[in-house]
Amino acid sequence: MDQDTPIWIFTKTGEYTVRSGYHLCNQLWNHLSLEQEGSKSLTEDAKKSCSGIWKLNLPPKIKTFWWRILHDGLPVAENLRKRNIKIDNACLMCGEYPESQYHLLEHIVKVIHDAIRDLCQWEEANTCSNQHNTENERQKEEPSHIQQTLPSGAQYYCQVDASWKNDKEVAGVGWSLHSMQGNQLLQGSTSIRATNTPREAETEALRIAVTQVRALAFDKVHFISDCKTIVDELAQYITGATTRKVRNTESISMIQDIAAAAKDNGFSFSYMPRNRLWLVDELAKKARCNSQNYVITWF
Repeated sequence: MDQDTPIWIFTKTGEYTVRSGYHLCNQLWNHLSLEQEGSKSLTEDAKKSCSGIWKLNLPPKIKTFWWRILHDGLPVAENLRKRNIKIDNACLMCGEYPESQYHLLEHIVKVIHDAIRDLCQWEEANTCSNQHNTENERQKEEPSHIQQTLPSGAQYYCQVDASWKNDKEVAGVGWSLHSMQGNQLLQGSTSIRATNTPREAETEALRIAVTQVRALAFDKVHFISDCKTIVDELAQYITGATTRKVRNTESISMIQDIAAAAKDNGFSFSYMPRNRLWLVDELAKKARCNSQNYVITWF
């Protein structure tokens, strides 16, 4: 048997010629060019991006970083291996994928998203803290404002308010009892049947607060309301002024009940704007919105 001999399959005779080798190189080059045709457009886009990077108002280090990314010039593991550097190409951050530029950018995006989330949480916490501090400051200032308006014989004060929307829906009532030093002792809130007017709801709120405080054996309590007409009518009843000055309203019977309880227990009444009664205003609104049953809380 004859011995095997090498042949050149790209010629008919099986012998290598320079011409056949040249044609083979051209064919391989054309094939490689077709495979990389898609990447040529990306290269053109990259060139445009590169020229645009230097026009941006950014620190030089940031510009250089993105310029190197567009030129695939970051020293990630895969690029180092292309330069015949023997190195493990696994990602050092997650260890799950090869460390390429694209994979590295995914980690950067995740870090940015996490940083934005942390910033939002930090700002939200600061906002809540500032609101809490503001509320505490308001609570500290409130007793001093109220104490200046209290009669000398009062031992406690009770803030009262109502929340009214219309004559078809339930209203809300809120009251809060405090010591003369401003310490909150107890509070109550409830929804009540629909009333014809806001004034009627305010009168019912005051009647409920007076009835409850009297039932708990508190005396010499000063009640504070944001409805001046009710306070004026009560003052006329308590001081014995002529009833001709008292308005004949739908809440007249409740006014009379409140005045009677006040005479027997040393209760007094005064007016204060609603912005000073924010605590009971919130209690009343919550009770109305939730159609809440009567709740009393001790502190």
